[in-house]
Amino acid sequence: MQAITPADVLRSGGNGVDEAAIFWRLRVPRVLLAFLAGASLSLGGMIFQAVFRNDLATPFTLGVSSGAALGATLSLRLGLTFSLLGLDGPTLFALLGALLSMAVVQGLAARR
Repeated sequence: MQAITPADVLRSGGNGVDEAAIFWRLRVPRVLLAFLAGASLSLGGMIFQAVFRNDLATPFTLGVSSGAALGATLSLRLGLTFSLLGLDGPTLFALLGALLSMAVVQGLAARR
């Protein structure tokens, strides 16, 4: 595997289509997707902390991750194989488990 530097891409001037294509069609979209994923995760964390009004709130400390794991495990153990809107059973059950556990935590916090 050979590294392609930005200078190689600029030097090609359109003649080396392969190097430019690799750079623009593979590497740039991956960098942009990584940036978008990181921004989404940070925004999700900020919303999570704002909803619970707790600067230390994380999916792990509030049990949301465990609820998602429980939902996915139930789906796999029950053998539920289906797809809805492009999402498979374990993914949907993980989402439902996370939402249910978050609702329980929010309900318990509201009682206080």
